[in-house]
Amino acid sequence: MHQRAFAIAASAFGLLVVGQFVARPPVALRFEVPIANYLTLVLACIALLSGLGWFAMHASARPLRWVLWVLCAALFLPLAPLSACALLEIPRLSDGDLSSIKLAEHPLPNGVLRLYRTDCGATCAYGLALNLERTVIPGVKLVRPLWSAYRVEDGVLRSSEATVQVVSDGKVLFAFEP
Repeated sequence: MHQRAFAIAASAFGLLVVGQFVARPPVALRFEVPIANYLTLVLACIALLSGLGWFAMHASARPLRWVLWVLCAALFLPLAPLSACALLEIPRLSDGDLSSIKLAEHPLPNGVLRLYRTDCGATCAYGLALNLERTVIPGVKLVRPLWSAYRVEDGVLRSSEATVQVVSDGKVLFAFEP
């Protein structure tokens, strides 16, 4: 009975965390330390596959067992490389997460607006991303992406009485009304 509860919890944890990293929901939980985000993704992939594997091994009906093994194999194909890439990236994070560099921040009553320069690697250009971040508990934040732009290298946050603007080369790219 405890094994079944553990398999359910592992599968649910894995599904929720992997879904958060892959599907880009409107609001996501993130750790302040980038290494913790990568490790959580790896553990979630392992938990999801382990939980589904347990259900596949203990399924009473043969067709259900077959369906669960096929589902497990189908999920393994994308999750294994995803986990491997996350594990390979961890040693590079000692200098910080270079794929997302904080350029500016502006405090608000309900959180902090943070402007990041994004870099997805050698095959794409720099971009900007504006997030509304709120600390849930120390070390864990709730992140709500508000805006992003591709092929923009630098930007600043400029605030007025009613808005906070993302400005690049003197041009207003986005205005947020808190």
